[in-house]
Amino acid sequence: MKMMIAQKTDVGLERKDNQDDMGWFSFPVGEVFIVADGMGGEAGGREAARLAISTIKQCFEKGGDSVPDLLKSSITLANRRIHEKGTSGDLQYRKMGTTVVVLVVSHNQAYMAHVGDSRIYLYRNSKLKPMTKDHSRIQQMVDDGIISLAEAEDHPDANIIYRALGAKPKVDPEVREEPFSVLPDDHFLLCTDGLSGLVGDHEIANIFRWGGSAEVLCDNLVSAALNQGGYDNVTVQVVQIVRLGDQQAPLAKPELEVKPTVTAVNIKSVASISFFLILAALLGAGIWWYF
Repeated sequence: MKMMIAQKTDVGLERKDNQDDMGWFSFPVGEVFIVADGMGGEAGGREAARLAISTIKQCFEKGGDSVPDLLKSSITLANRRIHEKGTSGDLQYRKMGTTVVVLVVSHNQAYMAHVGDSRIYLYRNSKLKPMTKDHSRIQQMVDDGIISLAEAEDHPDANIIYRALGAKPKVDPEVREEPFSVLPDDHFLLCTDGLSGLVGDHEIANIFRWGGSAEVLCDNLVSAALNQGGYDNVTVQVVQIVRLGDQQAPLAKPELEVKPTVTAVNIKSVASISFFLILAALLGAGIWWYF
């Protein structure tokens, strides 16, 4: 499978610090993408998001379970670690917490899990589909028929969530137990509410319709949030499925460094070529000296 991946985070126009965090890791089980939106003060929010990313990474490094089981156990452990630190008595970490969304792409299949109101979208066949449902008061009101989706967009309680890592000793992560098949040209978007809270789904869909590389899409998504006020940190990851296959193609590092292309060459051939080049050089030197 070949994928094009890009990620970007921005502090926004009103915040002094960025409490979002993100991760992209390659494991034998597949590619793992994580976005977290920390809360609870500058130090607490940053630390909660960092703990979520590092704990999930450690669990996938250890492996040994199915992807759904790894998703559930890693998020559960992250919640416990964050809650313990938030209740340790250190005031800078008091009441800290974070949202989290995790996408795993493995063998042409996608798995996902989340807690809170950070989101995963799938853009396929020119249509944008939310793949997660916010654990928020507003979403609950929509589900209960109290307000409409249109009313939810500008509701004053839009930032109130009822489920987050660290808020309680235990958490119930929402894990998609059954994977679904990915298709060529699928685009996944992972984002914090710094994007989804300011940029409507129809606008996000239009940005994908305009096209461009994964990096260009990330730039355009962040710019759209900033153009709408950018009152929050905004973090996005874009994963484009370019080609399917049994083997996982080498990917760039999460820092988006470009890896040099390495071509396998037969060692004996290299040795033979080197011998003839040296011989030619010696003969050339001898001819020059003779004349």
